[in-house]
Amino acid sequence: MSADIRGGAFWEMGQHEEALGDFNRAVELDPDNAEALVNRGLAYVVLGHRDAALADLNQVIELNPDQGWAIAVRGEALRVMGRHEEALADFQRAELDPSPGVIIAVRGEALRVMGRHEEALADFQRAELDPNDANAPSRPPQKPTRW
Repeated sequence: MSADIRGGAFWEMGQHEEALGDFNRAVELDPDNAEALVNRGLAYVVLGHRDAALADLNQVIELNPDQGWAIAVRGEALRVMGRHEEALADFQRAELDPSPGVIIAVRGEALRVMGRHEEALADFQRAELDPNDANAPSRPPQKPTRW
């Protein structure tokens, strides 16, 4: 657990390689630790290791099919891989998460890239106005706010 927490501290400081090392250690200690796997998957996405990210995120989703954040991070991995339809499906599924503002904003970005501008604008507006989501962006993001 402490490796995952320290990895989170590195992550917050923008030291993604160091964070990945700690997330790797956390997964070594507990291979079914969903939080560590999602964190490592997110680090893999940011660092460009998309296939490794998909492996971790698929494992989490297999263990817990309702893990909204893992589904959203997998959607982001798919989006940056150019697999927009699959990404959109994950973002729509992840919207069921109790704090969906950032997920809706990222789905909006996927829709924008796909040329579905009116739907994208609606998602950006909806994400911006979600008063229950502390992570909701104040404006439509160019990049997701949490990854």
